[in-house]
Amino acid sequence: MRARRRAYADRGSALPRGAARDRRRPARVHRSRPRREERARECVGRYEEVLKRAGVLTDEHAEAVRKDAEDLLRAGIRAAEAEPPPDPELLFRNAYVDPPENLRHG
Repeated sequence: MRARRRAYADRGSALPRGAARDRRRPARVHRSRPRREERARECVGRYEEVLKRAGVLTDEHAEAVRKDAEDLLRAGIRAAEAEPPPDPELLFRNAYVDPPENLRHG
């Protein structure tokens, strides 16, 4: 409530005080933890460990699946970057019946 009052009164940030302080701090690098620890805490990594303990998944198969997924991702990125730029008209085709004058001609 106080943040809303400050925003409407033009007396500073609309963010709560703690959030405004955090924004001024330098960003932390999240790569300080080893990737293995990060993977162990996320859902895919946890599921991978369950499958390995059950004997359904081997390290080699997991690595092959990971490499295939990365290859597909990179191929998709290359295909998307090779596409021609979209027509700016697409932004407004279904947004306005009659676009405002300043948007009609860029």
